[in-house]
Amino acid sequence: ATVTARGEDLANLYDLTGAPFPNTPPYRLSGRLARRERLWSIDGLGGRIGDSDMGGSLSMDTAGARPFLKADLRSRTLDFDDLATVFGGPPSTAPGETASSEQRAMGARMAAQRRLLPDAPLNVRRIRAIDADVSYRAAAIHAPKLPLRAGSVHVSLKNGLLVADRLRLDLPQGAISGRAQLDARRDIPVSTVDLKLSRARMEQLLPVSGGGQAPLTGPLAGRIKLSGAGLSVHRAMAAADGQVLLVAPGGEIREAFAELLGVNLTKGLGLLWTKSQTKVDLRCAVAHFQARDGVLVADHVVFDTEPVLAVGSG
Repeated sequence: ATVTARGEDLANLYDLTGAPFPNTPPYRLSGRLARRERLWSIDGLGGRIGDSDMGGSLSMDTAGARPFLKADLRSRTLDFDDLATVFGGPPSTAPGETASSEQRAMGARMAAQRRLLPDAPLNVRRIRAIDADVSYRAAAIHAPKLPLRAGSVHVSLKNGLLVADRLRLDLPQGAISGRAQLDARRDIPVSTVDLKLSRARMEQLLPVSGGGQAPLTGPLAGRIKLSGAGLSVHRAMAAADGQVLLVAPGGEIREAFAELLGVNLTKGLGLLWTKSQTKVDLRCAVAHFQARDGVLVADHVVFDTEPVLAVGSG
């Protein structure tokens, strides 16, 4: 049969299909549905989820102890804020963006609470009820506040252990890569992330308003390793342990900011007042944070410029 489905959230299909689809913005999808014994499949999948297009194929094998979902999905353009729903948050609720009334209400609550991370609890029972192997790739990413270009990920789920490996987000130069894991075999799931930033450029990551020049230029690398237990993204990060590291092995910094680092207010403010764009060498910069129970502590901060060497913690 050829089928078309539309609704407010793919997760609402659980009672009908037994498949724990992630939370999504409003969707409209169509494809060719077939059943062969205990194997259900949808080919020629197409449509939209939120403001992102979606295509590919998927199948559900119900012959085993747990259903097995296999999918190969792709987007020509991924609207990055649509991913927020996967983690229990709302997509962008700005005018013109696609979101359900419930998601708009959640966005308003989070804004009123000044909350960045969603606190929606995870239903671990649904995750344990199915195994899965899913590949996804986006040829382009629409993210006005982030310099993302494309992305891909492979997700496997077996007996309550979800692993997102081969995770990659392409930048104009460089990429973010790594893996994430959600262990839902316990009553309180444990979330782990290990991400690397490689071959990036500071001037492409630091937003500059008014068309001015970036205050910092040069290469940038980084690493994030965090692990925390909690029923939501907010609670997991509020209990997270691990470390965060950023390294700039060289580059240039606007001289006004270098002087301000050394608390040379007269010269620094004077350069800012005259809108001087003069730059000096950035020999290196390092920021290392230890995470303990949801608190990041900067134990090593070094900023070595031509006129000033700044060190600190906090």
